[in-house]
Amino acid sequence: MSPKLKFALICRCSNCGFAMPIAMALGFIMILIATILVMRSQGDQTTAQAQKATAQSLAVAEGGITRTLATLNNSNPDIGSLLTRNYDPNGLLVGGSTINEWTASNMPPCTSLTDLLSGTIGSSTYEVLAYRYDVNNKTGTLLVKGQVPVGATSSESRVQQTFKIKPKNSTFIAVLGTDDIGLGNNDVRGTYGNVACTNTTKCPVTCPYTTASAKTAIGGLGSADVDGKIYIGSIPTPTFPTMPTVWDGTGTKPSTEFTVDLGTNLDNKVTHNFPRSSDFTNHIAGTPYHYKINSIDDNNYNINVTTLKDATKNPTGDPVYFWVSGKIDMGGSSQLNHNNSSNPTAFRIYGTSTTSQDMVVASGASDVDAFIFAPNARVGINGTGTIDGMVYAKSFGEVGANGNAVVNVPNNPNLPSFLSDLAVFFSYQIDSTNSWQRQAVP
Repeated sequence: MSPKLKFALICRCSNCGFAMPIAMALGFIMILIATILVMRSQGDQTTAQAQKATAQSLAVAEGGITRTLATLNNSNPDIGSLLTRNYDPNGLLVGGSTINEWTASNMPPCTSLTDLLSGTIGSSTYEVLAYRYDVNNKTGTLLVKGQVPVGATSSESRVQQTFKIKPKNSTFIAVLGTDDIGLGNNDVRGTYGNVACTNTTKCPVTCPYTTASAKTAIGGLGSADVDGKIYIGSIPTPTFPTMPTVWDGTGTKPSTEFTVDLGTNLDNKVTHNFPRSSDFTNHIAGTPYHYKINSIDDNNYNINVTTLKDATKNPTGDPVYFWVSGKIDMGGSSQLNHNNSSNPTAFRIYGTSTTSQDMVVASGASDVDAFIFAPNARVGINGTGTIDGMVYAKSFGEVGANGNAVVNVPNNPNLPSFLSDLAVFFSYQIDSTNSWQRQAVP
């Protein structure tokens, strides 16, 4: 055999057996790569599905917030008073403390909390978890969760939103009875002529809630007319103010506003002018004139109150406040006159009794321009008298003759601001959004 042929055969045989292992190795590598690609594809799909579910649940939570706020802003009967109450049954918003003021007793008649606390958007659901009202900053914080079904499980997102709260000026209350209102044939007139009774037992409403059923609930008879709205149900009411320290005129005069004790009843059939000229010297300009009075009880007397700036009657034009512990009974031709009809809140009658008190503050054809705040009093009008102002009392209309008397509420848009923190509204609304953020799901 030729040496060259022999050498060629030896070289060829020496490569035998290597092709198969290399082919198998390459095949295994290709299978491994394919497996990794398939697994990665499945992982990406799972991640995409999870991200999609999360985005959907987030959208549902945002939709739940929008629906909840819309219900609080626009419901009928109006439930906007809940915006100044707290709902946090599981202590999710403020240091773990729990509170629930969104109860049936704080809702107007013929309404339900069911549709407010939860709802559905398509096949997904949302739930109100908590709401907190910050009385100092006048803000509300709402926490809502949204859930989207994902196979046998679900995806959940939580959204927290904080916003400014302000009262609806149109719901400013002129006549408030915390126990009862017996309107009779009396009228409440004016743009702000809204009436509220917070005792649903004494002022029962027949559902559905209509103007007619609400009028019946407050004892309105055929000729009674209420220009504004009638609200029945629990609403936050103001804290009764504290009467300033009484000063008897001796010793060092107080450096802040003080009260003058008249030491007698206004019942001696003469004309009384307030503020008294004898009080001008000691008065602290920029503060109200305060007078402590036992009672105003007799016929045929006149009380004149001046709160407009006048050199001889009220040099500083400051308000005048009466703090009355007994009854007021304006009989006969008695007159209680206030010369500031555009701002009746400049003359205030505070009923200080902690038990019971009756106030008949207008008689015959007499008028009184005043804001009356007497938490334990029954307030009424005799005959065809008129109160040009507002009344916050235990009850209205249970005392005095049931004639065609009138509460005229001035159409002054500044009335709520004149009263400041004493102003009562039966509804509030969202003003502006302060912050929005997602919350971790535990």
